[in-house]
Amino acid sequence: MDSGPHRGSDVFDLYDIGAKIMRQNLRRRFLSETEEQIEKRLHAWLLERPSDGNGPGKTVTWPR
Repeated sequence: MDSGPHRGSDVFDLYDIGAKIMRQNLRRRFLSETEEQIEKRLHAWLLERPSDGNGPGKTVTWPR
């Protein structure tokens, strides 16, 4: 496991990349919406995006 000084910045880089990808997806899906509307959709997605089914209330065995 990498514990070097860049590991934290890598996490933020991946977050930024994911947000940029989703923003582009939203622009393609909602062509007539303004940037403000797209940003609202992105914000909502970041707060409530679909999970892999392992969200609150679902018990899974560990390790899988």
